Amino acid sequence: MTSTLKSEVYQQPTPTLSDQKYDTTDIIDQSNHEYTVISLPRHNELPDLPLPTTPAPGSPLNQIKNLKRLLAAVLVGVIICSLLSAAAVGILVDQTTHFYQSNPVLTPTQCRNAINFTEAWRRDYAGSGITPRNNIPNCDSIRLSLAGQPWFRFTGDAGSRLLNTCPFSNGSCGTHVALWTDANMPDEVGSLVVLDIYGSWAGNCKDYISTIYAMRCSQERNDLIYKYDGDDSCARGFCGMP
Repeated sequence: MTSTLKSEVYQQPTPTLSDQKYDTTDIIDQSNHEYTVISLPRHNELPDLPLPTTPAPGSPLNQIKNLKRLLAAVLVGVIICSLLSAAAVGILVDQTTHFYQSNPVLTPTQCRNAINFTEAWRRDYAGSGITPRNNIPNCDSIRLSLAGQPWFRFTGDAGSRLLNTCPFSNGSCGTHVALWTDANMPDEVGSLVVLDIYGSWAGNCKDYISTIYAMRCSQERNDLIYKYDGDDSCARGFCGMP
């Protein structure tokens, strides 16, 4: 089937100088084999759009932008300061923790080197007349003197500290003259005090009087050590208690 161009629908005008200044776009629709002209607007017919302009320095828009920049800078500053403060606190805590870990309350050297009294007969307060050393009464005064007057503690079956009440006057604590004290023990770790000690003998709780050093090794109630440097007469021995 042959299509026929309808001249009455469209006739191409003769171009003029004015028309050549613009790009005229004419589209011919060939649907249904008929020609229809669809004309798009010319460039000179497009509306003029306003160009973006920079707001004046004192204009409200410019002030809002400046305020936003200022708030953003302040927020960044607050975040940075918070991070630096947290880091500083962390370093301080770490240093403080390290300080306390590296500087604990030290156990006095005397506590680490003290010898132990562990014999159960040191807690015999009834005058049983125990002779623990081959039927010979215990004599701590000689024993400690021969050992160089070391510090000692009560532990195990001997109890945990020096007896603080008067034992029976004869034959208690595995010796003849049983040694005890009613003095107060030191409260501060590492502190050294001099105490009076007494020897119970012949019905007299304080028949013998001398001195002894005492030191606290920890905050545990009876964590104590003692040092005796009195005379080495026999037979004198120390009594222990729970």
